[in-house]
Amino acid sequence: MRSNRLRATGPVVRHVPRGHAYVDALVGAEPAHLHPADPPVPGAPAGQWWPHPALTPRWVADHAHEIDVLHVHFGFEHLGVDDVRHLVASLRAHDIRLVLTVHDLVDPHGTGERYGRVLGELVGSADALTTLTPGAAAEVERRFGRRPQVISHPPLVPAGVLPARRTGSPFVVGLHLKSLRANVAALPVLDACADAVAGLDDAQLRVHLHEDVTRPDHPRHDPEVLRRLARARADGADVRVHAPLDDAQLWRDLAQTSLAVLPYTDGTHSGWLEMCHDLGTRVLAPDLGFYAQQRPVLTYRHDDLTASVERAVHEAHARWAQGEPAPGGDARVLAAELESARAAHREVYLGVAEDRVVRGA
Repeated sequence: MRSNRLRATGPVVRHVPRGHAYVDALVGAEPAHLHPADPPVPGAPAGQWWPHPALTPRWVADHAHEIDVLHVHFGFEHLGVDDVRHLVASLRAHDIRLVLTVHDLVDPHGTGERYGRVLGELVGSADALTTLTPGAAAEVERRFGRRPQVISHPPLVPAGVLPARRTGSPFVVGLHLKSLRANVAALPVLDACADAVAGLDDAQLRVHLHEDVTRPDHPRHDPEVLRRLARARADGADVRVHAPLDDAQLWRDLAQTSLAVLPYTDGTHSGWLEMCHDLGTRVLAPDLGFYAQQRPVLTYRHDDLTASVERAVHEAHARWAQGEPAPGGDARVLAAELESARAAHREVYLGVAEDRVVRGA
């Protein structure tokens, strides 16, 4: 370790990836050289960080003099167990510490059992191990024999740009299908939401879809989803097909939503849920993973989808009609939570970088 530099400026942390809202929140206004930008990916368009070069032994060897800590968040699902072992060997050979945050216990992109084996190898090899909720920490310990330190998800929406919350009618149920990735139950959740909204006089369903999946050559193109959206529009839903929203557009949309529905078939934690909480928008999430530990949510069950969505939508509508605010949206509380998350990460980085190897308690 480069101890003199560490004492002077702090450890240099290579995040995988750096270009992610979660990492943006953690880094804040810290000097850019302590959290360098993602390196370019050969053959990929500008701004694409995957597959991340820093997850290869060669990159580690070539850049070992530049970093003290490798912090892996996402983007390792393309690796195999042997790849992780070679990566860890290179990190150890060059005295670089490995920090792992377990965001996802299952891969939202659908790589199956291999993801669990790779995650287990990373968990066992990390010098410091964190996750976002007590339930996830317990599950990591049950599966892999190590209990991570719990550091709550940092707020993602900057306090200075919190848009005004929506007031007045109608009650808007928002469903973002995006690009129909593997863990999105588009048709069942869309139908359940449409049925639930149909039973309310002053409610509207708003559905978003990324325009790329309307192309027949797109790998997740689904003509049935498009037909069902056309029918929903004819029935009065506000259906919006567009390019991915930028942050400001997305925050504005979520702030103007009364109830945001997460249409996931699996998952562990959610940045989408975090954004909604920051904005003071109520969330309806499936009763899986640890969404309900991350932030207060209403829940539905996939094995009782229509009825459970209807109950939750009607409960949210009743609270809205009574003027009950959703959890979150308090700038002072969010600022304190953000600083707490940043401070906890600084301690983790300093601990491993100074050879005080941090193991989850």
